[in-house]
Amino acid sequence: MIGSLRHHVALPPNADHWDAWRPGGALWVDGVLVARVRAGDVAAFESLVLRHLRPVYQLARRTFPAGTAADEVVVEVFVRAWHNLERCGRIPTGFRSWITTVTVQVCHETNTR
Repeated sequence: MIGSLRHHVALPPNADHWDAWRPGGALWVDGVLVARVRAGDVAAFESLVLRHLRPVYQLARRTFPAGTAADEVVVEVFVRAWHNLERCGRIPTGFRSWITTVTVQVCHETNTR
């Protein structure tokens, strides 16, 4: 095949999303990091935090635009991720979706206190 998969005529226009699962793609990298975290690799967890800190913080800031509540949410999200990542089953939709769900849950819990 000449060129990348996204230029192949048989693939739909959203084929770029498929590239994320290829080695080196965002979802592939997250999957490797999650596997390493589950094996006890703290540096891999730090890498996950650095990769996803901004979107988690942005979501928390949309819920809590003023004060330090957003900062507290971010800390709680990654603490929960650290404690639950090993115990939860397969993350079928990827780490980004999973961490976003955790963020929404923590925001909701913080908002109802």
